Amino acid sequence: MESFDEAVGSGFDAATARPCRAAARAWALAAIGGAALLIGLAVYLSDRDPARVVLLAGLPIAGGRNGFGAAGQWLPSFVHPFAFALFTVAAMGRDSPWRYRACAAWGAVDVAAEAG
Repeated sequence: MESFDEAVGSGFDAATARPCRAAARAWALAAIGGAALLIGLAVYLSDRDPARVVLLAGLPIAGGRNGFGAAGQWLPSFVHPFAFALFTVAAMGRDSPWRYRACAAWGAVDVAAEAG
């Protein structure tokens, strides 16, 4: 009588393990980036004056509560390039030699936007 592993196989295929891990890593990076953008959105919805934010001007939200404190002033400026860097690296893949340069480019975009 054959064992269960012999009958159905071990369930592990070394040829497909690496692509599966790479896809899981890409999804994790995208999920972390999406969560970061949701945090940035929460700052806009809770801390910013709705009359001064173009896309929020017509929404009945409780802005101006300062729920994030001092972090609410700089958090969106950090979150946007951080999230887009994660999205870019997730789209490029683990083996791309450009992934560090892409993150540095998003950092440069952030610095340029903050400098004016």
